[in-house]
Amino acid sequence: MHYFEHKLLLIEVVLFFVSLSLLAVVMLRKGVPMQKVAHFALVSLSVAIISTSLLFEPGNHVATLQYIFVLLSASFYLLGARWGLIYSVTNVVVTCGIMLGQAYHFVPVVDHPFSVEPPTLFFGVIYNCAMLLYIHFRYFKDSELSDAKEKVLLGELKVAAADAHDMADYKSNFLMMISHEIRTPLHAIVGGIDIFMTENPQARRDQSLESIRLSAAVLDSVVEDVLNLNELEVSKITLRKEQFKPLSIVTDIGQVLRAQAARKHLSLNITSSPELSDLSVIGDPVRLSQILMNLTSNSIRYTEAGRIEIDISTRRSSDTMVNITFKVSDTGIGIPEEFKADIFEPFKIIQSTSRKQYHGTGFGLPLVKKLVGLLGGVIEFDSVEGVGTSFYFTVAYPLPGVTMQRGADPVGKSEPLKLNVLVAEDDKMNILVLSHSLKKWNLNFDIAENGLLAVELMKSKHYDVVLMDINMPVMDGVEASRQIRALDSPKSKVAIIALTAANKKMFEFSDDLALFDDWMSKPFQPELLYSRLLQLVT
Repeated sequence: MHYFEHKLLLIEVVLFFVSLSLLAVVMLRKGVPMQKVAHFALVSLSVAIISTSLLFEPGNHVATLQYIFVLLSASFYLLGARWGLIYSVTNVVVTCGIMLGQAYHFVPVVDHPFSVEPPTLFFGVIYNCAMLLYIHFRYFKDSELSDAKEKVLLGELKVAAADAHDMADYKSNFLMMISHEIRTPLHAIVGGIDIFMTENPQARRDQSLESIRLSAAVLDSVVEDVLNLNELEVSKITLRKEQFKPLSIVTDIGQVLRAQAARKHLSLNITSSPELSDLSVIGDPVRLSQILMNLTSNSIRYTEAGRIEIDISTRRSSDTMVNITFKVSDTGIGIPEEFKADIFEPFKIIQSTSRKQYHGTGFGLPLVKKLVGLLGGVIEFDSVEGVGTSFYFTVAYPLPGVTMQRGADPVGKSEPLKLNVLVAEDDKMNILVLSHSLKKWNLNFDIAENGLLAVELMKSKHYDVVLMDINMPVMDGVEASRQIRALDSPKSKVAIIALTAANKKMFEFSDDLALFDDWMSKPFQPELLYSRLLQLVT
């Protein structure tokens, strides 16, 4: 009878573990998550541990210990540290409690406890070893796969990082290229107009030329904003402080855009307060022009019939300040009520069933809002769909202490500067523009059409200042400046002013910017260059 009881126990043990293993495999094949299968197996194994602790003879717990070893390994490998600790501590504490209880008679012993026979022990050892081998094999196999995936992912990340770096370089190179390609001809235009106005001051040409100069200045301002989009924060834009007549700005814009309005059979009218006819203020005429030109061209774009009106009125707030209100109105398509909140959102496209799009698309109006805020005002608007739109804002301007005539040449009557100047420039038109200004100021100068020639001239002659272009053939301006700084003193101490269409922002994080004493972006007004040269003398 005893023999058959032990044989039955062996069969039961075999069936239990075989059934447990098969059930776990079936659950995995049916898509049950590994964690749930692991919990099921560990709970079943915990029941087996507690059962063997109670059913086997006291002191004969080899099978129980075998199961505990399997549980310790399986719980940590399959479920991690937290659950592994919970399962391990629970089973060890319960098993030890049962053993101590049986030893001190706190836990009753069953009437016919089982003893571990060699066949049962052999099966338990083999099964436990097989389970431990499987668990370790599975764990380290998954670990190797994870390492392989990690290496592949790391390689992909390195490639992505390299691509991102290349893209950043491409963006920087693109900005440098477009900055040079736009600003170089623009500088030639502004400089050529300056020569034309100086040499041909006929009254009938002055108004047209002044309008062209204003348009070029506004274009330069727009280019600067596009190339420095991240600086379109109010705190990062620097305003000019110049004396100008606000009514002249409005009149010039009207002249520039009147032909554009006429092509759509629209009238463009300007109304102003009488006191504005001779009023001069201190401020930034280019930014004001940019705002008004943007608003007016926007009105022309979205008006199919009727008129555009620019109104300028003033109210003196004190002896030193004056408030000027600018208003641009149209009889265009208007703005629907539900879209008014989005009108100043950048690159916001507002659509309806009747029109493709309304005011506020793209880059213009968000920039206008920022610039008006920079001038100290607030842009507002009234609009009725199908009737028209009016944009208006008020700016407080300081009044000048001394009246200046618009268009006066402050450097034309200046004393000659006693400087020897080396001009490193390859563009023929820019050479013409610079030569005209330098001759007007009675300066001695030489022309070097590339950086290498500039270095050779520096070695052979004395110069007080070098006007250095950046993008030149043979040797660029940066390398030329670097070689000049490497010459013996005092030649290495010569003042180098960068006169370039390259974007200064591209050099801020390198040591190249330290090679230059000053930096002027093309196009620039001759008066500004004169003031920089004057600083060298004084």
